This record gives sequence, structure tokens and C-alpha cells, in this order.
Amino acid sequence: MNRNLGDIFVNSAIVCVVAGAVVFFATRPSGDASRQLSDTMSRPPVADGEVEAKRWSYDRDIDSMTGGQVTHACLTSRDQVRQVWPYENTTADLCIRNAPRSGLEIDVSLSAHGQLICDFDNCVIRARFDDLPFETFRMSHAADGSTETAFITPAKHFLARLKSARRTRIELTIYKAGTQTIAFESAGLIWPRPRMIMHPPN
Repeated sequence: MNRNLGDIFVNSAIVCVVAGAVVFFATRPSGDASRQLSDTMSRPPVADGEVEAKRWSYDRDIDSMTGGQVTHACLTSRDQVRQVWPYENTTADLCIRNAPRSGLEIDVSLSAHGQLICDFDNCVIRARFDDLPFETFRMSHAADGSTETAFITPAKHFLARLKSARRTRIELTIYKAGTQTIAFESAGLIWPRPRMIMHPPN
């Protein structure tokens, strides 16, 4: 009788150990999951009015009229653009474009509906690259009359500053929301892009 009770206790202990081991290995995160959790915990928090920092995105296509390559690079702002009714808060996009007919162009645009306010006949904006003193640039309206997009000139000078800056700040005046400083995490820009063999569309 005592021997039978002892066997029962031993068997119960073995079952508990095995069950505990199964639960431990089933719930322990994998190596990739552990790294992702570590990356998430070590990532600095995003402040109010900011969105997750994004990288440059690149694209290219063919000008169907000339057969030449059109290259693009775009970056979304970390700061949100504050807007008032009838518009909603959004982000801004800073884009570089090089095309056979128009050449190098740099534009800033609202990612959603809104209005950039400026006297486009004599519009001057301020931009700051890292901790350097701010510089002034001209801004001109889009050819299609869009109030959400404006072009920055001189584009070559702006691009030269942009390529060496980790952070770029641009002052924009928003409809009924005043002048705001919008920051772009501009490090890592690769421009010009390597040329690729592409076939024009049919």
C-alpha cells in the first residue's frame, strides 16, 4: 500500500515537470520574436503630433512621349500637419523628381486634402538642414493649380543640402492653421539613382 502511494506521488511529480516544460517552450518567444520585442522596447516613443519615422521610397517609370526615364524619391514627414475644418490633420511628403522634359524638380505636398497658403508670385519659405542656420527658398505653385503641392527652387541647391542632412525642417503656412515647421528624417538619400534598362509602355 505504501509502495503504491509512493509510485503515485512519483508519477504525479513527473507529469507536473513534463507539463511545465511543455508550457515553457510553447510560450517562450522564438529568436526572431525576441529580437522584434527587443527592437520594439528599445525604439524611442513617438511623441504626440508625430508619426513613425519613414525611409525614402524610390520609383521610376518611362515618359511615354520621349522614352526617357523618370525617377522619383519621396519621404513622408515625421511631424503631423495641423489643419482645421473642413480638412483633417495629415502628414507632408517631400519628393524629388527628375524627368527628361522638366529636369530636376523638388516639391512638398500635403498627404491628404488641404491648402498650402503662399503668395505664389513672391513666395519665400525657410528651410533648415540639421543645425545649420536656416536658408530661404522660393516656392511656386503646381501647374495644375493644386493647393496641396508646391515646388521648391532652386532645386539643385536644395538637393545639395538635403543629401548631407540627417534632418530637414521646412516652414509651411497652412490654411487657417498658421505657419508650421515640418520635420523630415532625410538621412540616407541615394540620388541620383542608378539607371536601369527599361522598355517604354506599349
